[in-house]
Amino acid sequence: PDGVSITAQPMRPLAARTSVVSLPLGQFISHVAAPQKINRLPLTGVTLLISVLALVVIVLMLLIRLTEPVRNQRPEPVTADQFYERGLEDILRHNYGNAIEAFTRAVELQPDHVNAIYKRGYSYYYNDLFANALVDLNRVVRLDPTYTEAYVTRGDVYYYLFEYDNSLNSYRAALNLNQTHTAALVGMGGVLMIEECREDWLDYYQLYIELMGSDAERYVEDCMSELE
Repeated sequence: PDGVSITAQPMRPLAARTSVVSLPLGQFISHVAAPQKINRLPLTGVTLLISVLALVVIVLMLLIRLTEPVRNQRPEPVTADQFYERGLEDILRHNYGNAIEAFTRAVELQPDHVNAIYKRGYSYYYNDLFANALVDLNRVVRLDPTYTEAYVTRGDVYYYLFEYDNSLNSYRAALNLNQTHTAALVGMGGVLMIEECREDWLDYYQLYIELMGSDAERYVEDCMSELE
């Protein structure tokens, strides 16, 4: 239209537009696939490396799981002393139930094993089995009247039972054996503070501060603030 002349251009043969299509089928496939193989080679290497590393990690984890029971396995105790040592290990793990069982076996094998009896009473105390604790602690001081720790722990038990007179007597017995026993000093001071014997408990706490330093002083200051 409008005098413009349009001359149709003859279409180029398909083979001229793309030489790839004109290739034989086998060559065409090789031509298309070759670049893909080249691009995939690095990826295949990385994937293989990751797979090997993952396998190594899995094997190591399995070995750790298989050897863990062996590493953690404790030899079975036989003697009273061995059961006693087992109980001490349980106390360090705060497993007082197992500790009680171990100390009981020690006492069964050696009824006068005073340390095992004491530690069982101690474990009863930490398990809030106060009546059982008193039985063992009283037995300890009968076997060994100089066993200071038994008096201190017995004082603690009586304290939690609100038997303050018995608690004071136990702490006094401990201090008669060791005048600088810090736990006994704190126990005495605590009971006397509850009974509002201000001058007496301050004397015990003052000695406690002299022995233990600034940490003890802060503890006493907290106690005094609770009274005010």
